[in-house]
Amino acid sequence: MTINKIPVRRVATVVFLAIAWVLLAVLQASAAQIQLAWDPNSETDIAGYIVQYGPSTAPYTLSVDVGNATSWTLASATAGATYNFRVVAYNVAGERSDASVPVTATAGSATSPTLAADRASLAFGIIAGVPVSRTALQTLRLTQTGAGTVTWTAASNSAWLQVSPASGTGSGELTVSLVPGAAPGGGTASASISIAATGASNVIAPIAVSLNVIPAQNSTAPTGVIDTPADNAAGVTGSLAITGWAIDDVDVAKVRILRDPVAGEPAGQLVYIGDATMVEDARPDVATLYPGLPRSYRAGWGYLLLTNMLPSLGNGTFRFSAYADDVDGHSTLLGSRTVTCANSSATQPFGAIDTPAPGATVAGNAYTSFGWVLDRAPRRADVPGGGAVSVFIDGNLVGSPSGWSARSDISGLFPAAQFPGVANATAWSPLQPWQAL
Repeated sequence: MTINKIPVRRVATVVFLAIAWVLLAVLQASAAQIQLAWDPNSETDIAGYIVQYGPSTAPYTLSVDVGNATSWTLASATAGATYNFRVVAYNVAGERSDASVPVTATAGSATSPTLAADRASLAFGIIAGVPVSRTALQTLRLTQTGAGTVTWTAASNSAWLQVSPASGTGSGELTVSLVPGAAPGGGTASASISIAATGASNVIAPIAVSLNVIPAQNSTAPTGVIDTPADNAAGVTGSLAITGWAIDDVDVAKVRILRDPVAGEPAGQLVYIGDATMVEDARPDVATLYPGLPRSYRAGWGYLLLTNMLPSLGNGTFRFSAYADDVDGHSTLLGSRTVTCANSSATQPFGAIDTPAPGATVAGNAYTSFGWVLDRAPRRADVPGGGAVSVFIDGNLVGSPSGWSARSDISGLFPAAQFPGVANATAWSPLQPWQAL
């Protein structure tokens, strides 16, 4: 919607207002609409208005008497075409005013592109006087839908907040981060990121950004829970999903997964397994409960543990614990779960995708994914041994791995007598990013 007040002079001596605003609306590609409206004239003898219009190649070659209405719709505009408009008023005596200052409008279409941001707001935190203890940079994603060229600019309205890049075309990612030296000394502050798009049929509302400057003595430890697996689960084979959520007043640096030692390992010393992946938008319920905490949209975390890699080839009882660490030195036990694994009785193949890592970002025209697969004797899961392995991206079949060979760490862990396919356990598969579309 564009609003313009345009003065129009009557042929006599009366001055009045004509076109006040022009609203461009999209109905359908074959018959785009352009709607116009204007303020009514204040004289009591005004009888009506004439809209003069035409395409930019032949302006004002067409006209329509709309009577004493103050709006009119060109319902048969050509999608993508630019039109010129002006309005002339006339009174009961038939006298006409001068034409208004012209306005132009381009008809839209059902296929006009849009540009959308994936976040409506962002939150940051920082420990007062400790600039390294702050929320990490955050990513704001812009997605173009529909064909056409959309260019955009992005800007912050505060010195303590920076956004990069400042401009781009089509879909893209913005990096939003704090400028520690420009942050206020305490309290809270607000800012916004403005995104202006040219060529898009929509408008992106400013992205609200909040900042909480926390005295060191008031900072808190992370909080959260471990959701799965169920405590005392039994008969577990293959992969085990350990999941939960964690949030913090500044930022959760990582969630560590550990297990209790078993016989033959140092007593009282937890064994590190790995770091969980923080997954954006996996827990919208948590994000809704804590909208003012930094990066609460990535509160959900998960770690997929291949239990076959545990001591005794994943047979026995194990106790797992999850710890959340924040950027300012706190650590919180989120919970523990005891699980009994029975991989010696497993009847399904097992293995892992080694690359890409969980949560990794993959770019470029091609990417090679590596992994491995095994099964217990007498079965084999590798393709040379008669097995079948398929690669899916977002549920779409994209092929089967090749290059089957041995890998020393796998061969050293799984005896060939029990796992006859170990000499051909590993393979690779080329991937193209477009296959995920």
